[in-house]
Amino acid sequence: MWRMSRNYAGNAGGRAGCRASLTIVLILWVACIQGFFTQRALRTAAEGAEKSRLRRNFLVIARVWHGFTQLEHADAYEAMLKPELLPGISQKRGYRGSYLLRRNAGAEVEFITVLLFDSLDDIRAAAGHADYETAIIPEERRKYLSRYDAKSAHYEVAAVHGLRN
Repeated sequence: MWRMSRNYAGNAGGRAGCRASLTIVLILWVACIQGFFTQRALRTAAEGAEKSRLRRNFLVIARVWHGFTQLEHADAYEAMLKPELLPGISQKRGYRGSYLLRRNAGAEVEFITVLLFDSLDDIRAAAGHADYETAIIPEERRKYLSRYDAKSAHYEVAAVHGLRN
């Protein structure tokens, strides 16, 4: 393309014609690049909107917390958690369910609670205070814990495999 423009420009008026042809070629090249990036940006935005739509339809948020008891308190602590991990939690907006995990860890027993909600807004509402990450531990249960996380961690559930409703 350069050779053709140069030959054409040379016949039409020397260096000025060559510069004009080169300028036109650069303008067209920049327009093509801009068009590519515009199409790419539009495609990326459309893909992002689709992912966002899918997340709104399928995503849940997992609130994960760890607590530890001495061996002699583990069964009593578990019994307190089994009916409902937190008092009244099943009545909260957006609550989907929970898991209680237990593991012997030497001289202690580790408990992990996983509460599932539709959104972080639902978790904020359930927490009842501004700092939704702060662990909620009823006083009557706290006495069984030897140590615990002061904050809960929150995760988007990205995939679920093999679980039935």
